[in-house]
Amino acid sequence: MKYRAIIADDEGPARSRLVRLLKKFAPEVSVVAEAGEGESARDSIQNHKPDLAFLDIQMPGLNGIDVALTASHKPFVIFVTAYNQYALEAFKASAVDYLLKPVEEETLCAAIDKFKRLARPVPGYEEILNLLAERLKSGGNPQHIAIALGDSIKLIPYDQIICLEADNKYTTVFTKNGEYVTETSLSDLENILPANRFFRIHRKHVVNVAFVDEIKKWFDRRFKIKLNVPFNKELIVGRGYADKVRNM
Repeated sequence: MKYRAIIADDEGPARSRLVRLLKKFAPEVSVVAEAGEGESARDSIQNHKPDLAFLDIQMPGLNGIDVALTASHKPFVIFVTAYNQYALEAFKASAVDYLLKPVEEETLCAAIDKFKRLARPVPGYEEILNLLAERLKSGGNPQHIAIALGDSIKLIPYDQIICLEADNKYTTVFTKNGEYVTETSLSDLENILPANRFFRIHRKHVVNVAFVDEIKKWFDRRFKIKLNVPFNKELIVGRGYADKVRNM
């Protein structure tokens, strides 16, 4: 099946690189238009009605998020950014994906595969874009985590998260209001959460330091962490994380 795409980026070399990679690794995606700033990107979306739009987040005029929000036609969006701070959890929690510059073959192919599986925004798409727009205006300092729960997206404030627990390909997010199971990996969630508030204590666990009640010595020079929560939750610190916990 053939798909039509536009590329919007104020850096000409970045657009050219993406065009080359698509021709080589995703020939089923045909680039029908390119744009160097936000207004022309939105015009291209409305005129060409592409299946897919690669949008740089930071462009002159409208930024990529505003383009996605205000275009009357709604293609599947893959954001492109040079700044890891904008690789927010919402990108992976919705039908929106993202690529970090310089775009690499592996991440591009993964994004195209995701597009082929979904090919249209899921419920909560506009809510996510509005959230991203607010974060962009505030300097990119999120206070929520967004996780995919089936066909919906749950926004969970950081201060509500007690700990996270990995179990095979799933992650359980324990909060003050309940538990949520997502297919987003523990490592991906850890990368999103602020490092000064959340600590990896085991390959299976990340904890919010605000909920740590006490740290007890455990056998084999390890530790046990007791959480200040109404339910019984004690976690063993992995050997490789003991020094980090000592300095918590």
